[in-house]
Amino acid sequence: DNENEDSEENEDDANQDKPNGKQVSGSPLLTFVFDQMSVLSKGGSHIKQHAIMRWFAAITTKLKGAKLKPYLSYIVGPLVVLSRSQHEGDKKLAEEVTTIVINAAGVPNFTAAEADFKIFEKEREIERRAKNKAMAVHNPVGLAKKKLARREKLKKNRPQS
Repeated sequence: DNENEDSEENEDDANQDKPNGKQVSGSPLLTFVFDQMSVLSKGGSHIKQHAIMRWFAAITTKLKGAKLKPYLSYIVGPLVVLSRSQHEGDKKLAEEVTTIVINAAGVPNFTAAEADFKIFEKEREIERRAKNKAMAVHNPVGLAKKKLARREKLKKNRPQS
């Protein structure tokens, strides 16, 4: 009986890392691959992001409708983030992949997944702001160091003219 409780706790912990914190009802292996691709798409080079977006487009053409629905939350998040990019190539690719995903999954499914992602993103932003406010009260020196480190990083990455 204790083993069942432990496995339920582990499942809850694992779900917190999922795009919307929801349990996905697809193939465990495919869920793992989508999860890894989603995580990998959030950082790094444009080449890697574009390759992952192309993979999303390719796999979307094979999985249609109900088969694709469990994995939409993994696809929509990186698409929304890429569509906000300042680079025209990123925006164009995001638009192309979005069209492919909408055609495969259907407008209602895609719209629902996009709305879920935006709600999740807003909740995460509220949590981050609350954490920063608490840090400002409890550890102002730590917050100041964090801000200085962020500014130095931005200065370092700023293009020299």
